[in-house]
Amino acid sequence: MKQKSNTRTPAERLIGQGIGYVSFRPRSRKEIEDYFTQKARRFLYTPEDISRAIDRLEELGYINDDAFARLFIESRNRSKPKSKKILALELKRKGISQECIELALKDIFTSEDTQVSEYELARKAVGNRLNRWEKLPKLEKFSKISGFLLRRGFSRSIISSIVDGNSEKD
Repeated sequence: MKQKSNTRTPAERLIGQGIGYVSFRPRSRKEIEDYFTQKARRFLYTPEDISRAIDRLEELGYINDDAFARLFIESRNRSKPKSKKILALELKRKGISQECIELALKDIFTSEDTQVSEYELARKAVGNRLNRWEKLPKLEKFSKISGFLLRRGFSRSIISSIVDGNSEKD
């Protein structure tokens, strides 16, 4: 019985591992670079191997920071709404460029298809908690809502309009 020899180059092995890594959820270029750097320590990949693998993954469409930023914002808005400021900060931590962040935020918050206001996001973030806090004294209610929304990066004017029950938009 013939034994197969491993003829894949290090870059090819990294590409396979990168495809597996992005199969769970989309990743930014920086996240994949960090992942490959960890692999490099263990498997002795060179920076050139990593660079070739990342370039190839970009060519194949597995790495696209523009699409990643947009998907990240849409996902956050659905599951755990936060302000534009906090979304931008989270994307920055994931290695997305400022230009890409601004474009994605502008796209999501001004496009007619997906137009969302910060007021609507704040309202959604508070969600059922408003019902729970409805019977509290006004000061305590304001304290709970404002603390919650401030931690998510919303402005005081939006918080005030939510506490007052207005549909005022920032």
